[in-house]
Formats: sequence, C-alpha cells, structure tokens
Amino acid sequence: MVNFGPSNTVPEKFKDRKFYQHNPTVTLMRTTVEENRKLGEEIGWKAATATGLTCIMLPLRGVSAIDQTGKAFDEPVSRNTGLPIVHLK
Repeated sequence: MVNFGPSNTVPEKFKDRKFYQHNPTVTLMRTTVEENRKLGEEIGWKAATATGLTCIMLPLRGVSAIDQTGKAFDEPVSRNTGLPIVHLK
C-alpha cells in the first residue's frame, strides 16, 4: 500500500491503479504483485545479511483493515506474493 495526500496529489502515472480514499487528506494506492515481490526480496535480503538474530513478523491476513478478505484492497495474490520470498531467504 502506498500513501498519498488528497486524491489530486496522486501522480498521473498511477491513474489506472486501485485507490481507496481514507479521508480528504489521505489516498491509499494498492501495490501490485510485482511491487510486493520486490518488497519481499528486499526484506529477505536485509534479513539474510543481518549480523544478529533476526525475526520478521508479517501479518498473514493483510497489512491493514482494507487489505483483508472482502475489503477494498482484497487481492490475495498481491497480499501474499512477497511472503514466500521472505521465508526462503
């Protein structure tokens, strides 16, 4: 999920993406499968290069209330894409 200010502040290049107007000053954009894959790789890489004990805890049912089953950003494939990558690192 990406946070923007009011809806008129969202860059034109994202116009075809899925949005949620949280309130007049906060507009949320759903991340794509590819963006979540890259994020999972980054988290996994950082954990793999940690010099001490590392524990990563990720919510399995969505990162927010609108990312849960039946909610505005409910996309199970997008939601779970980065998780296996994190587990493999």
